[in-house]
Amino acid sequence: MAVDSKTQKDVSSPLKSVSWSETTVAQVDDRCVQIPVDEFKTLLSGEGLPADDLDKLKTFEGVDTKDLSDNSESEMYRPLCDIFNAVEELAGSKFRWKVVANHGESADIDHKPDLARYPIDNPDAEEAFSRDMEKLASDIARCAWAWMNSYVEVKNAERKSPFFFAPNFDKLGIQKLLRQGEVGKKARGQFIKYLTEAFLRQHRTHYFSFYITEMYVRVFRWDRVGCIASEPINLRERPEDFLDILYRLATSPDQGGVDNTAELATTEEIDLLREYDAGGNKYLGDYHESMLNDLPSFPIYKVSCPTVSLDGSEVETVEKTYLIGRYAFGHYSPVGRCTRGYPAFDMDTKRLVWFKDQWRCSARPHTELDAYIRLHKHNVSYIATPVAGGDVEGHRTLTQDYLTHLVDAWRPSERVHTRLVTHEVGRLLETYRDSWELLLFCTHAFCAHQQAWETARILHRDISVGNIMINVETDMGFLNDWDLCKYREDMEAKLPASEPSGISGTWAFKSALALRYPRKPPELADDLESFIHVVTFLGYRFHDHELSSEPVDNTEHAQILANADNPELMGLVSVFFYAQKRVGNGFYKGGGLKYHMVLSGLPPVPFRPLKNGKRSLVESFLVKAYQLLQEHYWSLDESEFAEYAAHDGDCASPDEIDNVTTVATVPPTDGPAQYLGQNPVYATILAMNASRTVKSSKGKEVFWKTMVRKKPTCPFDDPQPVLESHTDLAWLFVSVARDEHGNDLDLKDYRDDKLFDQFLSWRMICYLNRKGKTGQWKGDSSSAESAAKRKRPEDDTGEEASTPPKKPATRRTRGRATKALVNAEEKPPAKGKSKANGKTAASKKAPASRAAPKKAAKSQLTKTATKASASRKAQVTRKPASPRRPAAVKAAVTGKGRGSKAKTEPSAPVRRSARLANKA
Repeated sequence: MAVDSKTQKDVSSPLKSVSWSETTVAQVDDRCVQIPVDEFKTLLSGEGLPADDLDKLKTFEGVDTKDLSDNSESEMYRPLCDIFNAVEELAGSKFRWKVVANHGESADIDHKPDLARYPIDNPDAEEAFSRDMEKLASDIARCAWAWMNSYVEVKNAERKSPFFFAPNFDKLGIQKLLRQGEVGKKARGQFIKYLTEAFLRQHRTHYFSFYITEMYVRVFRWDRVGCIASEPINLRERPEDFLDILYRLATSPDQGGVDNTAELATTEEIDLLREYDAGGNKYLGDYHESMLNDLPSFPIYKVSCPTVSLDGSEVETVEKTYLIGRYAFGHYSPVGRCTRGYPAFDMDTKRLVWFKDQWRCSARPHTELDAYIRLHKHNVSYIATPVAGGDVEGHRTLTQDYLTHLVDAWRPSERVHTRLVTHEVGRLLETYRDSWELLLFCTHAFCAHQQAWETARILHRDISVGNIMINVETDMGFLNDWDLCKYREDMEAKLPASEPSGISGTWAFKSALALRYPRKPPELADDLESFIHVVTFLGYRFHDHELSSEPVDNTEHAQILANADNPELMGLVSVFFYAQKRVGNGFYKGGGLKYHMVLSGLPPVPFRPLKNGKRSLVESFLVKAYQLLQEHYWSLDESEFAEYAAHDGDCASPDEIDNVTTVATVPPTDGPAQYLGQNPVYATILAMNASRTVKSSKGKEVFWKTMVRKKPTCPFDDPQPVLESHTDLAWLFVSVARDEHGNDLDLKDYRDDKLFDQFLSWRMICYLNRKGKTGQWKGDSSSAESAAKRKRPEDDTGEEASTPPKKPATRRTRGRATKALVNAEEKPPAKGKSKANGKTAASKKAPASRAAPKKAAKSQLTKTATKASASRKAQVTRKPASPRRPAAVKAAVTGKGRGSKAKTEPSAPVRRSARLANKA
C-alpha cells in the first residue's frame, strides 16, 4: 500500500511497538463481549432508519469480495464510502466518510484505518484532513485523529481478520468472536491502535468503529472499560440492519460519544491564550508554545470544572473555565484510568495551571480530590493544591454491565469521568540536573509521604518516577497522583480495596516483597522501598556506572547506537525492574533479582567515581539504602507471607492495572546549590525524626553509621524492621550531603554528574526517540515504562494463559469468555547474564542460612506448605534456602530506635493480616 511523503520519515511511536500490541490485546480481549444486532442498536442514541427510506440507499452488490485477490481491499473503499455517505446525506448530518488508507497524519503517527468519518462544517477539521491533498479526489483524505469521529477497517478475507464473521459457533451454541491465532491477534492490535489514538486525542465518552470482512460487518462500541461488539451482519442477506445502524449514528445527538462538556474554543478565546506571558519561565513558555503549535491537529477546547474549597468555606466562583490543547502526557491504552495531563490556561487568573483528566474506578471508597482535601487539612507539605475538579455528571462506562460471562471477581468495575485542576505545574523528575537535585527532589516527596502517613494517615501506594514531580515555578519537588492512596483506618479495619492486593502501583518500583507475594496487603515499608528503587532506576539511567553505554561522541545518534550495543545494561534493567511471570488470572510475580540484591545489601552494579575521584551522591545514597533494605528484610519471618502468594487459579480484578504516563523536557538549573542548612525540607525532616540516635563502635555519636557489624554466618547481630517507620530512611536522605559527623560537604565537588539518557530508544522498556520543537519527547518514557511493566511474559512451562473464570452461559446473546492473558515474548538478555557488582546476576544467591538472635536456639527453616504444580515444585528445589528467621523464634522489640533492645520468646506462627492489624 502506497505511503505519501508526509509519513516516510523513519520515526517510531509507542503504538508501533510489538510489546504494546501484545500487552494491549491481552488486556482488551478479556473486556470484549458480543450482543445481538437488535440489542446493539439500542446503544446508539439516534433514530432508526424509516422503512420508506430504505429504497433510497445503495446496496452492497458492488463491494463483494469473493473474487478479490490478496491485498486488494482498496477496491472496496470508494464503493463503501458512497454507501456510507448516502446514509449521512439522507440523515442530513454534518459528517462525511473519506478514504484515508494511504495517507497517515505524520511520520510520528502514521498508523491509519481504511475509512474515516469527519465533520465537514469545521474549517480546522477540513484543514487537518485535507492537508497536502489538493490534487486528489474529494473522497480521499488524510488521517486527522483529532477529528476522526469513527473509522472502518476492511479485510478481504476472514482468515486475515481479528474476529469471526461467518457463522461459527462454540459448544454452547454461541457465535465465536475473537480469532486467537497470531494473525488474528496482530490484526486486532492494529484495530485497537486506532481506537487508542482517537481516545488519546479527542474528548469522548465512548466511540463506535466498524470492521468489514468479505460480506460481513461487525460494529463496536468502546468505552474505558472495554468493548461491546455486535454479532456479525450479513451484508448480502440483511443490509438493512447495517444501514439502520449507520442511520442511528448519523442522527445521534451525542455524535457517537462526543464529550459535550468540552467545547471548541472560539477565535477570541484562543487569542486570549496567545497573549499569555510566561514571564521568562522556560517550562511555562514551552507548555504555552506546545498548546498553540499545530492547532488543526491539537485544537483548543474550553472546559469548566467546579471550584474546590479546601477548608469547607464557600467559594466566590462556582465554576472555573480553562483552555486546554495538546496533552503533555497521556496513557497509551484504550481501557483503564487513561489519565491525560494538560497545561491549562485559567481564563479567570490568566495563568497556566495543571489539568488532569481521568476515568476513575467507581468502586474506590475515596476519590483523589477527597485525599487532597484531607492532606491539606493536615497541612501536608510538598503536594499539589487542587483549585477545581470533580466527577462529570452522567459520564459513566457501560461495558461492565454486559460482561456477564465473567465471574464478579474478574469483571471490571464501572468507571466515572473525573477531572482535577491543580495550581502547581510540574515537570518530570527525570529532568533533574545532577545527583544532588535528584536526591533533593526525592527528599521533598519523602517529606510529603511521611507527613501524609503520620498526620493525615494516608499511604500513597504508588511511588514512582512519574509521580515525583518538580514545580516549574519554585524548583521544588512534590509528590503527585494520590488516586491510588489508602487511608490508614481502612487498612486497619481490613476493608477490601476496589482492586486486589498486589495490583496497584508501578511495577518497576514496587518492593521486592510485594512482587514476590502479589496478594500481600500494602504496607508502609513497600512505599519506602519504592523511593530507593526510584533513585536506583534513575541512577542507572543517567549516571556513570560499570555498565554505562559509551558513545563515540555526544550526538543523540551516537548515544542511541551505544545504548543498542549495551545488552548487559539492557538485560539488567529488564530483569531487575520489569521481569514478570504469570501466576494466576490477574496476578504476576517478579522481582527475583531485586529480592536477592536486597538480601545482599548492595546495589545491582557499582558506580564509577566522579572525575575528581569522589564517590557520587547517588552511589553514597544507594550503598546505605541497600544496607537499610538488607537489615529490614533479614528481620522478617517469610513464613508469615505464605498466605499472600499467588497460584494458578487465583483471580484478580484488572481494574487498577494501568498507570499514569508522562512526557518530559530537559531542564536547566541555575543559581547556587541549596545546602542542607539552607533548605527547609531538611529542617522539617530532622524535627520529625529527632529521636534517632546512633553510636559508633567507640561510643561516639555519629551522624550516619555507614557500616554494619557482620558475622561470617549472619549479616547482623539483631536486625530490626527499620522500614516500619520513616525514621531511618529519613536520616539517610538528610545525611547524603554530610559527612559522618554531620558537617556539610562542599557540594561543588558533586554537581553536574548527570550523563545522557542510557535507556534512550530501548523499545523493550521505554520509547524515548527524539524531542520535538518544544523540547518534549515525541515518544513518552513513562507511558512506555507503564506499558512495559504490564508486559505478560509466558510461563516457564510455555503454556498459554488460562481464560478468566466464567459463569455458566444462560443465554445465547452473551459472548464467550476470551483468554485472560497471552504469552508475550520477552527477549532474553544477551549471553544470558546481567552484570551485578562484577558478577552475573545468576551468581547472586541469598545466604543459605542465618544466625538466630542471641539466646535463641537455631531452628530448621519452615517451608511454605502450599499446593504447587510439578514445575513449581521443581523450581523450588532449585532455589537457595530462605534466610528468614525461623517461625518458632520471634523478636519482640521494645522501643522504636534501631538501638532498642530486643528479647526473644517462642511464638506460634501468626497470619500476616493479624500482625498488621495489631500495629498501632
